[in-house]
This record gives sequence, C-alpha cells and structure tokens, in this order.
Amino acid sequence: MAVVRWLLLVLAVLCLAIAPAEAGPRRGTPARHGALPGKADERPAKPAAKRAAPSPPPRPALSVGPPNDGKLVGGARLDTSSPHLRVVPAYLPGDVRWGLPALVSMIERAASGVARRYPGAVLEVGDLSRRGGGELVRHHSHESGRDVDLGFYLVDATGRSLRPPTFVRVDPSLQAAGPRGARFDVARNWALVELLLTDPRAGVTHIFVAEHVRQALLAHARKRGVSWPLRYRAALTLLQPTGAESHDDHMHVRIACPPSSQGRCVEISRDAPMGAKSRPAHARLPRRRASGPTRKPAPMPLSALAPAPHPAPVPVNVDDLLAPKSAPSKPTPDPSPSPYD
Repeated sequence: MAVVRWLLLVLAVLCLAIAPAEAGPRRGTPARHGALPGKADERPAKPAAKRAAPSPPPRPALSVGPPNDGKLVGGARLDTSSPHLRVVPAYLPGDVRWGLPALVSMIERAASGVARRYPGAVLEVGDLSRRGGGELVRHHSHESGRDVDLGFYLVDATGRSLRPPTFVRVDPSLQAAGPRGARFDVARNWALVELLLTDPRAGVTHIFVAEHVRQALLAHARKRGVSWPLRYRAALTLLQPTGAESHDDHMHVRIACPPSSQGRCVEISRDAPMGAKSRPAHARLPRRRASGPTRKPAPMPLSALAPAPHPAPVPVNVDDLLAPKSAPSKPTPDPSPSPYD
C-alpha cells in the first residue's frame, strides 16, 4: 500500500514539471502551422482598404440661348411648400416651376422678405420654365430658365390680402377686378420690386409691367424717399413691353445670364425690336450733376471776355427724369409673337 502511494506521488510531480513546456497558444488564437509553441503569431497585417475616390463636384446650371429660343440644363425647382408663396391655381397644371438656381432662390428670398415687412403677405407665382426649358404653352419666352411671372399683391377694402384663383387685372386707378374695394397694394408691390432689384445673387434686367403700374410704383418710391440710385435703376428696369400684352395683371421678371453660362446664354430675345437690348444688371449709374461749382474756378483768361457762342449748360434735376410719364397709347396688335410674353 505504501508503494502505491509512493508511485502516485512521483507521477504527480512529473505531471507538474511537464505541463508548462506543453502549454500552447492562448485560447481562441490557434497556432499557425510550423510556429513554435508559446510564440506569438507574427503574420503581417492586411493592408487597409483604399478610400473611395471623391465624387466630382456638381456641374453648374446652364441657360442656353435667348429667353424665347433656348433651353435649361441642370436647373433647380422652386420649393412651393414655403408659407410665403403659393402657385396661382390657374397655373398649377404642368411641371413648370424650374429655373436657374439664382432665379429660384431670388423668388424665395423676395417672398420671405416681403412677409417679414408685411406679416401674412403671400407671393403669387405663375410659370417659370420646364425642367429642360424649351417651348412653353401660353408663353413666347420662359424657355431658358431666366423668366418668372409673379402676381400682384392685392388687398380688399379692409386691407386683408386676397388669394385670387388667377392673375387679376389692375386699372389705371389701381382698382382690381373682383370683390368690391379690391385694389393694388402699392407698398407691398414696391417692397417686392426693391427686394428683386437688390438681390445679392441674381441680377434682374427686366420687370415687364403696365405703364400705369410702373408710374404708381415709382411715385411711391419717391414719396418714401428711396435713394436716387435705386429709383433710377427701377425706372430703367420697370417697363411696358412693346407689341405685347400690357402686363396689367402680373410682373414678368427676367434675370441676366449667369457667369457659368458665358458663351452659351444670350441676353437679348430673338427677334427683339431695335433698342430692346438688356441692360447690365449692375451697370454703373451716372453721377448726379452738382448744382454749383465744386472747386475754386481758375483765373479767367482775356479770351473769355468775348461773347460765348453757346449758352451755359443748365443743371439737370434728376427727379424730372423719374417723373411719371403720360400713359402711352394702346399698342397696335402685332400678329407675330412677342419675345416678352
């Protein structure tokens, strides 16, 4: 019995001595074939996956050709969910709310700006262009993403804003067709014109509107003491088109060709009458003439004592240039399509 116990003790000692030498790799990390026991696996790490190439920048939108014979490439769609603008119900059919990004963002900024000045004001929007531009029903322009029709801000006899189902005509007394007492809101419509002309991104070249509406807007700006440069620009930009509808129910706004479309965009409408060229959006305005000398005059030479061959120039009063003009006679209907509609 003692011998058996002695043998068991010897076997136990031998087992404890051999166990560390036969220890393998850690659990869960099987040893590589041919690796020494107890050595860490020294396989080289896999190379990191290559990063995906950056996507190319989006191409700029293009206005190709003139406003009445062109197309739109890569335009933006007007967000009609804004609470400050709505599409006039008569112009809802068709996906014609596309334009250059500068035009679309200008409309949204102008609508928000008028609503800030006059809470509750909602801009009435008609047609812009189709997604790819081209011919558009009811229009002879709106083909290159640079045109938009905007309805007038109208109020009733109590001053409440009106939401007509279509554009509403305004007569020379600024009364609007529809409910009794409906009228053209000069203050809100001037605010719209002011925001369009001073937009930081889009350069407005034309706002086609009836002459009596133009006169009312300029008179309101003068009464409010609007700066001379802004009134001067408004007087140049607001105009009644020739050979076309008088635009007494909406404003037809057109912006300049963007720099991205240089060489492909045409400012002037095809078949436009002579003298109808678009003016640069940010043209330098002529300086006001001083009413008197601004510096000390030079000594008068003896030759100046002779009689002057021509009378001295008379200083020009700029306000006279901006004074309302007499309403022109109704244009003779032209059977050919107008490039301004």
